[in-house]
Amino acid sequence: MAPAYTAVSYTWGAEAATEVIRIDGFSFPVKPNLWSCLYYLRQSEWRYLWVDAICINQNDSSEKTEQVRVIDRIYGDAAVVSAWLGLLPFPDWQHWLVQSTPTLRLDSDDFDWLDALQELANRPYWSRVWVIQEMLVAKHVHIYCSGQRVDFPDFKMMLEREVGKELVDGELVDKMSRSSASRKYQALPLVLGRHVDKHPEMQQPLYDLLLNHRRAECKDPRDRVFALLSLVIPDERAILGSFFPNYSLSPDDVVMITLSYFIEIDENRFERRPINAHSHTLFCALGVFSQKRAQRLFWAAKHFHLEDHMAKKHNRPFTVEYPWHFHEGPNGEELVDTEDDAGPEEDSDGESVATVNDIEQSISKSRPRLSWPRWPMRRAVLIALFIGMGSLVKTLVERRSSWRL
Repeated sequence: MAPAYTAVSYTWGAEAATEVIRIDGFSFPVKPNLWSCLYYLRQSEWRYLWVDAICINQNDSSEKTEQVRVIDRIYGDAAVVSAWLGLLPFPDWQHWLVQSTPTLRLDSDDFDWLDALQELANRPYWSRVWVIQEMLVAKHVHIYCSGQRVDFPDFKMMLEREVGKELVDGELVDKMSRSSASRKYQALPLVLGRHVDKHPEMQQPLYDLLLNHRRAECKDPRDRVFALLSLVIPDERAILGSFFPNYSLSPDDVVMITLSYFIEIDENRFERRPINAHSHTLFCALGVFSQKRAQRLFWAAKHFHLEDHMAKKHNRPFTVEYPWHFHEGPNGEELVDTEDDAGPEEDSDGESVATVNDIEQSISKSRPRLSWPRWPMRRAVLIALFIGMGSLVKTLVERRSSWRL
């Protein structure tokens, strides 16, 4: 039987690994924030610690994939999750943390309790997308600032005393998560109502989770999806588990597969607005901020045929075989070809085929305010599709038997 351990929850930070620790006599480089965390945790009662940066080989995609696949069990089986918020900014804070227990009154006149609370709530820790999962599945949580520890129930009670309302109130939690001051730090109002098992309403469709936590941060864009998987409703997780997590996939692969799921299989797809290349909020939630990239990935998702690939889940690592490829046109423009595109054919009836000008003129008549350059034919068709003019393309395709590029 494995010994009791604490799983450490912390922010990686953007700094380089400039500090060094010793593990079994070997030097191991770590980032400054983790070094500070370990420095203070070594003074705690815990002899065994689980730290992702140390326990997972970050240079091995296969190992990362297998470990992240069971990450909810790692944090859920831990005796305690130790949440490291960072160093205390002022000496008075130590007095506040020591004195702010449920058995003591928060009535000091020489300390700004509300400012202290706000500073803690706005720590970068709460902006991490991973913290949502790590704290929601935990049995118990200890909050650490420097050498001071506060048990999560006490931390929560401190917040409730300052706010003046019970924070498990669903309406208040929802209001906090939508307020402009806390949009970036949405993990805090969410974890106040933990646990997932005790509150099954916290398990949501992936689409909703992505949008609700679209401002959360992560170092690896693939984690925008991977970090939320344990919070996804069971039926969806069973399907998405055929593909995720998998660090052999590129960020584009992850976005394309996710979009394909929403388009083809998601049972809720008929209850919301159709997804297209201009679904800006969804693409931002997936870490796609370029309209050109969004168009490319949406096109790829439409051709991916997710159900055909689900049968290949035994093939590890899962690989993506793209049904399209890009090449550069004569003027440096990006062109898209698909495998089912047989290329241009001559009109057997001798009828003149449509040219790029035909589409440009048709679009100009429908959208007179749009200024259109001279696009290659396939690009013009794509643009017409992306701006929601599918009826125009359908009419042109029915009228013409082939295209001249």
